[in-house]
Amino acid sequence: EEEEEQEEEEEQEKEEEEAFDTHGRPICVECGRVFAKKLYLRQHATLHRNPNRTLFFCDICHGAWPSRSALKSHRVSCTGRPVRRRSKEQSPRDERAEQERKQSEQYRKQWSQYRMAETRKQLRAQKRLERQERRTAHQRIRRVNARAALLWRKQSRERALRETST
Repeated sequence: EEEEEQEEEEEQEKEEEEAFDTHGRPICVECGRVFAKKLYLRQHATLHRNPNRTLFFCDICHGAWPSRSALKSHRVSCTGRPVRRRSKEQSPRDERAEQERKQSEQYRKQWSQYRMAETRKQLRAQKRLERQERRTAHQRIRRVNARAALLWRKQSRERALRETST
C-alpha cells in the first residue's frame, strides 16, 4: 500500500512538472491555474487532493480561502491594511475592526433571514397558484358536468315529448 501511495505521488509530481505554459511557468493540471514557482504549484495541488479541507472566511467580503495565510494576504487587499495581532489591549483600529466584524455578522444574519423570508414568500405564492389552478380545474369540470346534465335533461324531455305524441 505504501509503495502504491509513493507511486501515485510520483505520478502526480510528474504531471505537475510536465505542465508548463509558453513562458515556462508551471500550470495546475486540475484547474489550469498558472504559478510563478513549482513550490506554489505543489502547495496548491494539496488543495485538490484534500476535498474535505477547512476553509477560512473573510468577515468583510465573505470570501472563502484555503489557508489562514491566504486569508491574511487577502485581508490586505480587502481592508487596505495588514492584519496584525496585538497584545490584550485593543487599539482603536482593533475596536473598529471588531465593530465591522459584528456589523458584517449582523448583516449576514439579516441577509439570511431575508432570503428565508423571500423563500417563504415564494413558496406561499406557489401554493396559492396551485390552489387557484385546482379551483379553476374544478370549476371547469363543474361547468362541463352542468352542460352535460342540461343536455341530458333536454334530450330526455324531447324523448318524452316524442313518446307522448306518438
